[in-house]
Amino acid sequence: MNTDEYAFLSSEITELESLLAEIPPEDVIDRKSLESRLRKVRKEIEGVRKDRLTHRAKLYFRGKPVFGSHGMSADFAAKATNAFNDAVVAVAAAFLDGFKETGPFPEKRRNNLVLTGTAVGSFGLVFETPENDDPQLDLFPEQTSTERAIEQIQNLLQKSIEGSDDELTNLVDEIHPRAAKKVAAFLSVIAGQDAWFAMEFKDKPLRFDSVEQIKVVSERLGSDNIFETEETIRGEFQGARVVSLDFDFKRSDNDEIIKGKIGKHFSNPGILNSEYFSKPVTAKFHLVRVGTGRPSYRLESAEDIASI
Repeated sequence: MNTDEYAFLSSEITELESLLAEIPPEDVIDRKSLESRLRKVRKEIEGVRKDRLTHRAKLYFRGKPVFGSHGMSADFAAKATNAFNDAVVAVAAAFLDGFKETGPFPEKRRNNLVLTGTAVGSFGLVFETPENDDPQLDLFPEQTSTERAIEQIQNLLQKSIEGSDDELTNLVDEIHPRAAKKVAAFLSVIAGQDAWFAMEFKDKPLRFDSVEQIKVVSERLGSDNIFETEETIRGEFQGARVVSLDFDFKRSDNDEIIKGKIGKHFSNPGILNSEYFSKPVTAKFHLVRVGTGRPSYRLESAEDIASI
């Protein structure tokens, strides 16, 4: 069951209970009909776990391949569906331990979307997130990796429309450049067909107004505008937060304080405080930058640190 269906049935139960409260006990016929419906609705949601409810993502398309609210090109629908699903799978995979720079994305089958219907209005498609059949596998048991991925894609697209390169750099680094480029590939499919779209997920809207806007965002997230490098820097760690997985590092050459992130695969972040605090070291950082934004710094492994 998805959240829309659950909310509708819950609302109907409240309405039926309210109506029954207003009907006198002697009005047997009317009460019997409402009581029968109330029992049926209660049975439908009985035992439903809220943490297993699925969510719907709605994409509304416009442009050359779309024929008003009547329909759209089957070829375009297939390409858009595959590209959007690939983007969601890629971003969801980036949350998992098995994610790598190359090769297949982990848990692809588990994060595949389900196409359940068409969206009313300008012709669109309705996707449903897969059921959270094992919440313990997720980093956030109350939210599946697929849901997090769609929310991150929305955030990334919104920042790509209105945000600075610095803001976009932080998001791309958080999501992972490889996954962000899959989002750009989805946009390229849409722009390539002279189309644009609006999106809605968990009551949060996202809207593109033209093909030109889609192209601009696609270029901002494209391979030519996302730069990844590695840099080895001499300095001292000034402290690390093992819960938020971030650190401060003071460069030796100019005393600049670098505020960076600790990679999720870093086995023991606490050693930055216990072994390397205020001690001269060289550290190799992975840098990500979008456009002219300031680079983000990430420390991937303890092996990238050497005492001087």
